[in-house]
Amino acid sequence: MAGTKADRGAAKKAEGEAAVLEKIAEMPMPYREMGERLHALIRRVAPSLQPRLWYGMPAYAKDRKVICFFRADKYMTFGL
Repeated sequence: MAGTKADRGAAKKAEGEAAVLEKIAEMPMPYREMGERLHALIRRVAPSLQPRLWYGMPAYAKDRKVICFFRADKYMTFGL
């Protein structure tokens, strides 16, 4: 067996966190700084939300449903 359900859940959470941080690191300044601050804020006030990529954007989900996301193209966009 590949590990307990808790082990797999923790691994998936770590993968999601790493993917979100990597995506934020790719953003141009000043959006990268805003993304880092948004990520820290969301993780602090809603630690139960799971970070993940959603259509290539940093997103945060509860029970596999995306609650919020953000992206940086020409503008920084935050969506619920």
